[in-house]
Amino acid sequence: MKSRKLENVLSALVYISILAVPGFIQGAPARDDATYLAQQLKSDSVVTIQSGVYSPSRPIVLKNVSNLTVFAYGVTIRADAKQSTATAAQGDTLQLTNCQSVTILGVSFDGNRAARGGFAVNPETVRLNSCSDIRFRDCSFTNDVCDGIFAWSGWVNPPSANLACQRITVDSCRFSDPGRNCISFVGAAWSSVVNCDFTGPGGDPGVAVDVEANSGDPSGINHHITIANNRARGLKGAFWVTKTSGPSGVIVAENQIDGISGDAIFNEGSKTLIAANNVTNCAKAGVSQPQPGTGQITTNNASVYVEPK
Repeated sequence: MKSRKLENVLSALVYISILAVPGFIQGAPARDDATYLAQQLKSDSVVTIQSGVYSPSRPIVLKNVSNLTVFAYGVTIRADAKQSTATAAQGDTLQLTNCQSVTILGVSFDGNRAARGGFAVNPETVRLNSCSDIRFRDCSFTNDVCDGIFAWSGWVNPPSANLACQRITVDSCRFSDPGRNCISFVGAAWSSVVNCDFTGPGGDPGVAVDVEANSGDPSGINHHITIANNRARGLKGAFWVTKTSGPSGVIVAENQIDGISGDAIFNEGSKTLIAANNVTNCAKAGVSQPQPGTGQITTNNASVYVEPK
């Protein structure tokens, strides 16, 4: 009889202790996931985020953070359905500004585009503002309101091309169905996209990697970007280098490209090296170069095409 009473008392204590945990208290305010995650991501630290689904209703903002490594395997960051898409300040999922030496591993990002009202031009899933030595590996990006990753100087028409992001690496990541592009390099140098998988359909222009500055940006704000050993399929374009602000030194090599509804590789840059890409089942050109002579195209690409002047 005494043991039964003791068992009941212990059960009651366990029940009370569970209720005492904030997350279990009925009527307790919901956790602010944006603040919760940002508070963990500090300089000079190695952080393991507990697996689970996080639903921030505003951007996770990191400013001037350096020497941070984040292990987030099993973590999904899905934008809350009520998160505004009116501005970048309201609608981005993760913003890094003036950050250095940050590595993010294993996060699954979900922009939750349909629930948030569809495509909007401002919010990015990941926005990099004048950052350097940023690395994403084993991450996934889907249902972006706009782009999966957007790298630039942090403002339109900056005073110097040196404000562009430097040494951004996207390695072994998966991208699917962006609102606009999977990756947009608006201002990036000495950066690379390797071993990634890109699937459509995507929005407009609907490109896997778009190297394209803003009109009026300083000359050379995009340069020395390597796009290699990726797979792209079912998009409107695979890898594009547009002439705005004179991009140079881009390498597009050894990619597998299939089922693109527009030009697979589009080049208007200078000193562009396009080599050993396998292009199949594309509606238009495997390699299109509207300005002949601006780039360097090897002969071992499938479906090479140069438009006449």
